[in-house]
Amino acid sequence: MATIPNGITLLRIVLSPGISWFILESQWEYAFAGVALAGFSDWLDGYIARECGQKSKFGAFLDPLADKILVTAVALPMAVQGCLPHWLVGSILLRDASLVAGSIFLHMAPVRSKDGTAHEFHVRPSVLSKVNTGLQMTLLGGGLSSAAWGLPTPDTFSGLCYVTGATTWASGLDYLRRAAYFVRSRQGRQ
Repeated sequence: MATIPNGITLLRIVLSPGISWFILESQWEYAFAGVALAGFSDWLDGYIARECGQKSKFGAFLDPLADKILVTAVALPMAVQGCLPHWLVGSILLRDASLVAGSIFLHMAPVRSKDGTAHEFHVRPSVLSKVNTGLQMTLLGGGLSSAAWGLPTPDTFSGLCYVTGATTWASGLDYLRRAAYFVRSRQGRQ
């Protein structure tokens, strides 16, 4: 569906490889500006969708996908450049890959009740997931800012890595819990 929010979200996807390139070329200021622009666009597309009545099913799918593409496109080269710990990037990528695979599986194979009724699993981000996405964006911006200007300090950045790692795992487990509950509750209906 062609809407302004979906166009903004697509722009965020298109910008992601360029941000990766800036990181790999150690152009920290440009990479930081790209992540800041992407973060603003994430807020803007949601605001326009809500305020102008332009919410769509496609947008509800595209927006979190764009977030995952951006996080991957920024986190991987940051790990290559030594700006992010590999354990954290691995955790983020494992969580995101699991969410995408689980969503595709649950969408492609709807759960059937005992009476044969099909039920689709709709991914609705939890508060914990939204907090985690915010922390991931803060972490990426903080890592780029640290590389460009030395702020935040290494101790502060290290703490942010651990907090983000904890919310990454917690939100991934929460998603699995909600998906399992959905399957059990639908299969138990008569």
